[in-house]
Amino acid sequence: FDIAREKSISAISRAVSGGQKIFLVAQKNAVLEEPTPDDLFETGTVCRVKEYVTFPNGRVRIVVNGIYRAKIAEITGISPHFTAKIKKTVEKGKKYGTSLNFQADKRILLDLIGEYKSRLHGEDDLTAARLTMIEDPEIFSFEASNLIEINYMLKQQLLEETDLKKRIDLLT
Repeated sequence: FDIAREKSISAISRAVSGGQKIFLVAQKNAVLEEPTPDDLFETGTVCRVKEYVTFPNGRVRIVVNGIYRAKIAEITGISPHFTAKIKKTVEKGKKYGTSLNFQADKRILLDLIGEYKSRLHGEDDLTAARLTMIEDPEIFSFEASNLIEINYMLKQQLLEETDLKKRIDLLT
């Protein structure tokens, strides 16, 4: 994604020079130019910066890979960018992920994604077929959410939901 805000560019630059990891959270109101800590969601994703490109106009484009979900435990700084202590979120519903109910819900979700992609693109997308190969229910739920267009508030709700069954229910 592209980044233009100085605080965000500063945070990305620090991550790139210090091990490539960064904790990303969304703003509650995306149009705010100078968000405060209260304007940020508490749950986000620890990511590894895979690519970092600076354009002549000062904008930065990054490609990241999500590693795990976490919550802000404490904001520790606001300048030159936000810094925070974070706590990794704990997944609930591991037994559901190995159950026949999960397999049934997975099939329903795969069918819905196939129909969605077919209507949108006129054919079934190979990326949806790739989902059938994913055995880890947590990874499956997040990969599935990336294949359908949903608003950022629902994406945030999915990110915050630690109960796997409830997360799959949100998608179906």
